[in-house]
Amino acid sequence: MVICNISLLLAIIMVAGKFHRSSIEMWNNYLPEADSKSSVIFGVPLSIRSDEWIVQTPWILSQFSNQRTVDNENLGPFGTSLLTAVPVNHISGLGQPKFWGAYFLDDERRSRGFGPTRSLACI
Repeated sequence: MVICNISLLLAIIMVAGKFHRSSIEMWNNYLPEADSKSSVIFGVPLSIRSDEWIVQTPWILSQFSNQRTVDNENLGPFGTSLLTAVPVNHISGLGQPKFWGAYFLDDERRSRGFGPTRSLACI
């Protein structure tokens, strides 16, 4: 029980502080902005994690911009969002605790929220 409470507290701190374990910073190598500064606090963005920063994170951001619909053409044909790991406005979304924050957090925090919950759920 103590470990669960510590994990929950750690997840809340990570989401509130906008900490994540994403390699999304890799986009700055391909699409640099003139006045862009690195947001990396600890570690190094890894290009090997391209499944996350090229596919998963853009899909999740696309879902946010489309109000988490089941019919998001950016992901594929109708219903594709139900088969991928993205937040949706559907009853199946209740079964994915990693995306619960997508329903009540602001834009930046909800895109970061799935990382800590997924990591800390393993503890």
